[in-house]
This record gives sequence, C-alpha cells and structure tokens, in this order.
Amino acid sequence: MSSIVEKMSAALDTRAATVNEWTARYRGESQFVLLTQEQRDALKNRLSSLSINYGALAVDLLNERLRLIGFTIDGTPDLNLWERWADVGMLDGAQQVQRDALATGQGFVSVWADEDGEPIALPESASQCIVKRDPVSRRVVVGFKRWQADGYGHAALYLPDQIQILKSQSHVPEGGYTAPNGWQTTSTIPNPLGRVPLLDVTNLGSVQDVYGVSELEGLRDLTDALQKVMVDAMLSSHETGTARRWATGLGTIQTDEDGAAEDPWADGTATVQHESPDAKFGQFSPADLAGFDTLAGLIVRQIGALSGLSPQMLGLHADSAMSADAIRAAEASLVAKAEARQRTFGRAWAQVAALLLAIRDGGDPKRFKVMPVWSDPATRSEAQAADAAVKLRQAGILSTQGTLERLGMSPREIAQEQQRAAADMAMQVASGQVSP
Repeated sequence: MSSIVEKMSAALDTRAATVNEWTARYRGESQFVLLTQEQRDALKNRLSSLSINYGALAVDLLNERLRLIGFTIDGTPDLNLWERWADVGMLDGAQQVQRDALATGQGFVSVWADEDGEPIALPESASQCIVKRDPVSRRVVVGFKRWQADGYGHAALYLPDQIQILKSQSHVPEGGYTAPNGWQTTSTIPNPLGRVPLLDVTNLGSVQDVYGVSELEGLRDLTDALQKVMVDAMLSSHETGTARRWATGLGTIQTDEDGAAEDPWADGTATVQHESPDAKFGQFSPADLAGFDTLAGLIVRQIGALSGLSPQMLGLHADSAMSADAIRAAEASLVAKAEARQRTFGRAWAQVAALLLAIRDGGDPKRFKVMPVWSDPATRSEAQAADAAVKLRQAGILSTQGTLERLGMSPREIAQEQQRAAADMAMQVASGQVSP
C-alpha cells in the first residue's frame, strides 16, 4: 500500500506544477513583460508587470453559463436531493469546481457523510488532489489528497473499499516540500459505497489529455502578444506624453562633469532665452499611437475567435446597440461551447449525486439513474421565450410542466408553481367561481 501512496504523491507533485501555472495565469499573476533595462530605468521601475487577463474573462463568462438548477432520478425531479445540494453549499461549490476545471483542466469533489450521517459534498483544490483511472474502463480506482497542517504532511488515500488517513513521519514546514515517501497510516475508514468518493470534474480535450485541458491554453500566446503591444504603447505614451523640444544656434553646447550634453529644459522651465539671433527653438510632433490600437484590436479579435466571446464581451463595439437576434447570433459559438461542457461536466455531477443518494438511501450508487438539469446557456428575450412557449402549449405540443421547463424554471420552481396553481384552483372552486 505504501507504494501506491508514494506513486500518487509523486504524480501529484508533477501535476501541481501545471496547476499552479494555470492558476497564476487565471489570477493575472503572469510576469511576462518585455522591458529592457534602459526602459525600466526610463520608467524608474514603476511598471514591473502588466497583466491583460482575457483568459480569466473567457473562463468566467463560460462558467456563468454552466448553472445547475436541479437533478432528476429516472426522469422525475428529486427536490430533496436538490435541497441537500444547496444545504451543503454546492450551489457555489459546483461553480468553484467548474471554474477550476476550466482554468486548470480539472476540479475535484469529495463525497462522504457528516457526523449525523447526512451526505455531504465538498469542493477540493486541484493542487491537492489527483485520481488514477483504470486504463480499460476509465473508472476511478484510486483517489489521493495531500495537504499540510501542524508542521506535517497529511494525506487521504481513497479506495473503493476503504479510506486511509496518513501522516508524514518527517516535519514539513509551512509551504515546504512534502516528500512522496515516509508516510504512516493513522486510521482506516471502511468505504461501503464500493466506489472512490473523490471524483474529478475534467475539462476534456483529446483522448490523451488524462488531466484535461485548460481553456487558457489556446489564449496564452495571444494574451502574451497583447501584453507586449500594450507595454510598447505605454512606453511610447510615456516618452511622448511630455513635449519633446529642440534648440539650435545656441553656440557651444554645455556639458556636465562627465561630458554629457546638458538639457536646457532639464529644470522643468517652459521657456529658454538666448541672445544669439541665430538661435531657434521648436517642438517635435507627437508620436501617432493609432497603430497600437489597430494591432491590439486585431489580437483581441483573434482571442474572441478562439474563446467564442462576442465583440461586446471583449469591449469591441461596446457602444453599438444590438437586437436580441443579433446578440444570440454573436454568442452562438460560446453557447455551443457551454452546451458541450454541460454534457462533459454533467456526467461527473451525476456521479456525485448518485453517491449522495447512496449515502442517504443506502445501496449501490449504480442503481440511481441521475441526470443533472441545466439552465439555458443562451441569452434569451423573455418576451419571445414566453410567446413561443405559450403557442406550443396552446397547440397541445407541450404540457404545463413542459411549458414551465421551456421558460427556464428549475424543478423546484416548477413544483412550487404547480402547488400555487392547485391552491388557486381550490380557492376558485370553494368560492363558486368555477365548477368542481
């Protein structure tokens, strides 16, 4: 068993480097700035870094369209499961896990029971967790979480039949390196679920992308290029922000003790006087910065093409009014990407929900046919959506529940609305307004 712990710990170290890199980029902590020492001196080191964080914008706007609103079991909404989901904080937790998956390639959730035996689901950090899958079935066979506390390394090894809690034998300083070996088991907890209760939510790329793919990967070079352009623009603005003056016919050029020519305007004076009739003074034309705007706009449009973000989301043509149909057309690529992620992440959330049900009701998680319910990722006109839903209801194509679903209501909202409708009907019957 120690060999499994050592292998998982070493694999986590390898994976953590990539996770930390993508996390830093998502937070805008990239230090990519092409400044020469002369430029730094000219700026007096006032510009140490510059982050153009379109990557975080792409992740956040995509994640906003991945909103869970309920679960169904065998096609029937389970409101108790959804209430438990909300009680344990997974309304926000699911968004956090999905954000990690989009930014770093993977997010994690652990499922277990609290001290009262109630099922809980907890978001886990992608820098602390890793799972191993069976190469044939692709099923998770081992889960591993490692963290530091009280001057030691701590870990949990998740297996289908048990969970082992481990502690490092050697002292580990805060933020220090935890060696992959030298672990001792402090306790073992039976796992009656028959499945590893640590699940990964993976942003799938190609079949070979075992750890998923970051949404930032395709935008990395473009954001670096845009950052370079903006740095150049700021340097040019700094150099031309103050008028550049010239003077001729002043006679002998004054120099300092090192032999360097003295600037007649170095003391900040706005004018210079000279007795020579040949002396002339003037000012250079300011630099044209329009070229930077053109180049930056070209790069931003390429970022939009890869990320699926519309020009309005990227700050292009923000002042132009658009119709609802034009907005939907501009967002078609982002909506298609969101729908694909719903299918990908939906499988993971179904597994999490099945484990919660197995803890709540007992039995094998495989017997629960769970499906997540998502909100519509498209930007909709409420009036148009309502008109279309009512027409389909009047034509007999949709039921009342189907009409409410088409309007984007969650299973819980639909149940509440049906209860209100039944109460209204009962009041009308009691008052004699309608026949029973």
